[in-house]
Amino acid sequence: MLAEPTAPVYLADLDAVRVLRVVWAQEYLRDARGVRRREGKERPPGAERADLPAPG
Repeated sequence: MLAEPTAPVYLADLDAVRVLRVVWAQEYLRDARGVRRREGKERPPGAERADLPAPG
């Protein structure tokens, strides 16, 4: 994990890692049941979601 003290510091600063953190926070939720995908009303409205570049 990137939060571990043994993880290389530069990895957390990569643009791809930053994008993944935003997307995962918007799409997934950690609760008493574990990690699960957010239901429709739990996700932010479209205007508040990350505006990410198209792949490739």
